[in-house]
Amino acid sequence: MDTYFMFGKYQNGSVKDASSDRTNKCKEITNQYGGEFVNCWALMGEWDIICQVNFPNNETAMKCAVAWNKCTGMDWKTSPAVNVNNYDEFANEVWNEDSVPTYFNVN
Repeated sequence: MDTYFMFGKYQNGSVKDASSDRTNKCKEITNQYGGEFVNCWALMGEWDIICQVNFPNNETAMKCAVAWNKCTGMDWKTSPAVNVNNYDEFANEVWNEDSVPTYFNVN
């Protein structure tokens, strides 16, 4: 399964219905769509909620985001995530590939 972060923003009074029951319903929906709900945090700033979830693919993540929108009345932005150690490995691999041209001075 791949990791995704789902960023939620309250819209049209959806904050008034915030509750552990609604959060648990989102967990159930995640499981229903074949995902795994890992954790969720309330934020200050541009986004109100961020949830870490695991999904088998993008299509499943998108379906779940639509279902969460239907359930919560919130806007959701879904972003796939890669472990930084994996990112470091493939970024180093790409930067050292001769087949990929460099069009500017990177030093």
